[in-house]
Amino acid sequence: MMSCSPDGAQRNPGKWQVPGERPRITLRSIRATVPAQQALASFAVASLREKVSCEHRAARDHRMRVSEPGDQGRRTSSVTSGIAMLRSFDQLRQTASPDRLVAADDAYAALAGSGEYAMPWHWHDCLMFILPSCGTIELKHEDRRAGTWLSHDRFAVVPADRAHETRAGIGAHSHIALYVTGPALDRFEREIGSLSEFRRRTRKAALFHRTAKLRALHELSARDEGGAYGNARIRHGLSSALLVQCIAEVMTGEIVSDVSHREHGMTLVEDIKQYLMLHMDRTIPLDTLEARFGVSRRHISRLFREFTGLSIGEFQQRARLDKACELLGATDLPIAEIAFRVGFDSGAALAHAMRRADGCSPGEVRKRMARSSKI
Repeated sequence: MMSCSPDGAQRNPGKWQVPGERPRITLRSIRATVPAQQALASFAVASLREKVSCEHRAARDHRMRVSEPGDQGRRTSSVTSGIAMLRSFDQLRQTASPDRLVAADDAYAALAGSGEYAMPWHWHDCLMFILPSCGTIELKHEDRRAGTWLSHDRFAVVPADRAHETRAGIGAHSHIALYVTGPALDRFEREIGSLSEFRRRTRKAALFHRTAKLRALHELSARDEGGAYGNARIRHGLSSALLVQCIAEVMTGEIVSDVSHREHGMTLVEDIKQYLMLHMDRTIPLDTLEARFGVSRRHISRLFREFTGLSIGEFQQRARLDKACELLGATDLPIAEIAFRVGFDSGAALAHAMRRADGCSPGEVRKRMARSSKI
């Protein structure tokens, strides 16, 4: 109960206070206030320390991501490359420029890339297929930081939550990347059939050979007919078919071993040799090879000589003469016709080239081969 002092002021326990007058600070009020202020200050300091500690731990974990097998919640660090960024499916789909976006819906997206392409260490919350259209791409990932090479004969699949780095090789390049979320795969499983083998084979990043069917779908998906009627719907259908074919080839195809830079060079040279043999009836300039394989003229020339000991022109000439000798011995075709078939302007041009190479004319080669076939 409140009481009054003789002068009419209300009296509270521990202090006198006249109405309208500021509270008087007494020893008892100080003793009651100080412990509460100290406790509040201690709590604030402790909270600040905990916040700073959490931020430091988060930054450390971001820099030093060391993932354990099967732990989808952690990503391996880029080691010396800094922090691995998250590039979410929504971010990829919503920020892609119109010229890069091939097709997309709520659970699937196909993006085209070209030019000076390079993506530092990052990871996605969805599964990714990457398929070079032209040229080469170097892929580094958690399981192979030394890197491996992709070209038109193979593609890669990188599961969700796996840190990786990609960059274009030397020369012109283009590619298509397919991004598919977990719900999309679940939908495919319900509509098409079990994906248990696919999930087993994509627990980590892997490379697969491309079949002729996949290459054809890839080429069709990469085409852009501009404002043609139904173009967007057609591209969406083609890219969906490309995705399903990628899944099918992962399930049934052979896993390709990682390819070193030198092994990739050897594969590229073999592809160039096959292309030259297939088109030996015409002269193939270096500009054509550069455009076809996405590698600079200088790099093609250096690689070709390194692995064959010949220049591209010398190889073309040798391939033509070998084919001419084969036709001279196996057919009765006129020399002029054989010369035309292997890329010479006339029978005289073929004869001149054969004399320079082997010292024999086409007629002499035909007679010699006819005699050897009778023995």
